Amino acid sequence: MSDELIPVRKMCAAFDVTPRALRFYEDEGLLSPMRKGTARWYSAADRARLDLVLRGRKYGLSIQEIRALMRHYDPETGGFTQLDAVRAKAKQQLDLLTRSERDMTAAIDDLGCDLDTATRWLNRKAAQAH
Repeated sequence: MSDELIPVRKMCAAFDVTPRALRFYEDEGLLSPMRKGTARWYSAADRARLDLVLRGRKYGLSIQEIRALMRHYDPETGGFTQLDAVRAKAKQQLDLLTRSERDMTAAIDDLGCDLDTATRWLNRKAAQAH
């Protein structure tokens, strides 16, 4: 399936996306399928681009950030420039997600403590009322 052109249906099945999602990524300029009449056909390059888009979305990148990474692709360097940009962005996003994870863990711990305090207080008040 490397150089083969595939239709929308197969593209959707291969990546577990909807036709609407594909149209959205096309409208955003991230995919450029070939058109034969009203049918859209996706190349190996489109499949590689969609894989990059979906990975970026999974890791919390915006469409604009993904588009910027795709602009770094240069076939002359064998994709080195793009890979270097992806690596830098991945490091930045990993740092952001790690900080978010710490913040969320702290918030969960604080909320648990507050819930325990409120529960003990309510239980005391209920016991005093009886």
